Amino acid sequence: MEVKNIFVKKSEIEVSVVKVGTKKLTKSLLEQISYWFPFDHEYAFKGNSIFGYAKLFHTFRGEQVENLIVVGEKNGKLFKFNLNEIDYIPQFRPDVLFRFIRNNYKLEQLCGGIEMINPKFLNEYEEFDNEIIPTDAKIKDIVTEEGLNNITKKVTNAKSFLDEIYKHQVYI
Repeated sequence: MEVKNIFVKKSEIEVSVVKVGTKKLTKSLLEQISYWFPFDHEYAFKGNSIFGYAKLFHTFRGEQVENLIVVGEKNGKLFKFNLNEIDYIPQFRPDVLFRFIRNNYKLEQLCGGIEMINPKFLNEYEEFDNEIIPTDAKIKDIVTEEGLNNITKKVTNAKSFLDEIYKHQVYI
């Protein structure tokens, strides 16, 4: 294939633009929208609608950092949240949690920081402590069947949202 053949000669592209009243959503306007996280503890959506996400950049320690800010609406009010707050969830599938266990993580590292496992779903463990999980433990030794189902539901809900949101970029 010749390089010149990969360039578009003429094209029409539909660009999503969000308007607030008669004003186009700008970075300045976006910064004024209130933060609200629109998911419940199982990552089911609690808002009315999502308009899409906008890319914002800022400098952190001399590096350009990209933030994907989701804009939505609930009860006639706009909200925003950072997509980074949910995009890590699909990695916590039960098979990945099993890898945590096999790598000799402490129970608090497995459960506490990621808030994926409610303590009521733990077998024989009542508190998040510094106890090392035995390397020969099976995931079902640590987490109950109900807990595994709960994790799977969270991962499924988050993944469904993420699969769709990336199709809805808005330009500011």
